[in-house]
Amino acid sequence: MTVEQMIPISRLQQLGYCEYSVFLKHVKKVDVEPTEQMILGKEVHEQLYLEFLVDAKPSSIKRMIKKSRKTELLSREFSVVSERFGIVGNIDEVVMSPESFVIIDDKPGSVAYASNKNQVFAYCLAFDDYISQWRAEDDDRPIVAALRQRGTQEIIWKSVFDDSSQKMIVREINRMHSLMQGKLSFSITDSKNRCLRCDVREYCDRC
Repeated sequence: MTVEQMIPISRLQQLGYCEYSVFLKHVKKVDVEPTEQMILGKEVHEQLYLEFLVDAKPSSIKRMIKKSRKTELLSREFSVVSERFGIVGNIDEVVMSPESFVIIDDKPGSVAYASNKNQVFAYCLAFDDYISQWRAEDDDRPIVAALRQRGTQEIIWKSVFDDSSQKMIVREINRMHSLMQGKLSFSITDSKNRCLRCDVREYCDRC
């Protein structure tokens, strides 16, 4: 599977919000102007990355995993590719320490929505698959999913990425692949509030 055929992990959040919006954006490809929230989010991400680069030192992932068994390391905009699950994405922040690997996704607001949890769980899955080739057999550090309020250092939700969460997110990813391949039909959300806030509402024939 080529990178072009892989599903961007951010799309898992859209799937949890409304499957039909995914159809409109990525199958029908309606032209959507970026919202004010999207523009602000991009600006915040870019600023945080620039600040990170000031003290950042180049290193290989293999070296980082080994070194983090003794000291804490941090990386931003960490790119992950999982051919096994057909997903690709950039993790906002990864904290590697002797105790764990914490996968952090920045989101606006202080509510940990299920769709946002799905996105960060997918990052965890891709990260776990990506680092497996460099991780020592006796390295049993857990991978932890975390959501952080954008523009702050406040973690609003955290959960260990265990077997249960892995099985759940693999089902979601498989469903996404089936939807994008035309094997399943896209459903529409039953939440009127989501419809009202949707950025493709004017193009939707299901509202």
